[in-house]
Amino acid sequence: MQGLTDIPLPDANKIRDLLDIPSTQTTAARCRSLPADVATRIVRRIEHHHTRRHAVWLDRVEVENGVLQGQCLNRCIPDRQTLEAEIMARRKQRNGDNKQTSWMFTVDKARDEMMKACPNPNHPNRSPKRQNHRGSARRTCKAPDKSVNQLRTNQRGNELEAHLNCEMNGSDCFSLGEGTTPDSDMVEWSAESVPRSKAFGDTYYDGHDGLAESRAVFLEGNDLSNRLQDGFRIGELGFGTGLNLLACLDLWQTRGCDGRFQFTTFEAYPLNWRDMQRALEAFPVLSELAEALVRRVRAGETKFQLASACVRIVRGDARKTLPVSRLCVDAWFLDGFSPRCNPQMWERGLMHNVARCTHPGGTMATFTAAGWVRRNLASAGFDVVRTAGHGSKRHMLIGQLRKAPDR
Repeated sequence: MQGLTDIPLPDANKIRDLLDIPSTQTTAARCRSLPADVATRIVRRIEHHHTRRHAVWLDRVEVENGVLQGQCLNRCIPDRQTLEAEIMARRKQRNGDNKQTSWMFTVDKARDEMMKACPNPNHPNRSPKRQNHRGSARRTCKAPDKSVNQLRTNQRGNELEAHLNCEMNGSDCFSLGEGTTPDSDMVEWSAESVPRSKAFGDTYYDGHDGLAESRAVFLEGNDLSNRLQDGFRIGELGFGTGLNLLACLDLWQTRGCDGRFQFTTFEAYPLNWRDMQRALEAFPVLSELAEALVRRVRAGETKFQLASACVRIVRGDARKTLPVSRLCVDAWFLDGFSPRCNPQMWERGLMHNVARCTHPGGTMATFTAAGWVRRNLASAGFDVVRTAGHGSKRHMLIGQLRKAPDR
């Protein structure tokens, strides 16, 4: 609830939410887990509405939302009018076909699941199907020892972390996979203290002036000096040192913009806070913002507010996390390592998902001008232009979404 009140809805006077488990959101529960002033502020702003005791109507809403997710909610929809029209059309079609709900979890299956947790043959929920043909109960399994239970608990905790780290709303989830926790042995440093990835053999930014490169490629490439405004949404592939985020915040403050913007970034191999801190020391003009970012990373936060930016860091392989995303961004920073070093970041399927998560008329910019990357972006629906690059790079790519790919 604190994340709800402080990050996406900081200016709302009253927030109404619907609860089916009232005991977890009482004033007493908040006072036990939060400082008194924070708990008081949250209680005053949130208005709870509790479901009926059995919440049958809520189950129906969840079933219908699940059906609509597979029919029309798995993509960006530009406005509410279009959304309502499509939902009504889908509902009319289902009603006309007399579609029925197919309940997959039956009473027998529930009893079977209960038996896995309660193997006692005298348990009142034991199913009669668990007896053999002679009518005697089957021999119960030996209860797992504490180490096995702890392993299962840790595994469940990892799965929950994957859900929480996912950028996406609601039911979006993914497997974190390999290389998703900050690693202290991922970076090597040049004589000029420029960080280089050991895994990909490429630098995180231009050794001559990384901030100037970020501004030229991503800020100017997306024309952000003329487009940044309250509610603007930026997506990024490759968070790296966080330099692009800080460059955006610096531009926002320089222009004196009001409000907030959203910054969602995907990173499969996040840096640890010490390497990030050392890398950002090269840009003293960003020192205040850099210190604030490093504190967040050091605390292990993946969703937070940094100055005027609502930041979400999605850990994991973007080929797995982006396809389940409900993002709809206005500008993309495609800042993975060089296509020669990391071709997976520029695959056609991933570029199609970038386009799928782009608002109509949205833009993209990237430092590379590789021909096959340009063709992948064009096939995804972007009008791609090769333009002058920054520094020693002759060319870079910018583009605007003309047509979203087939879904």
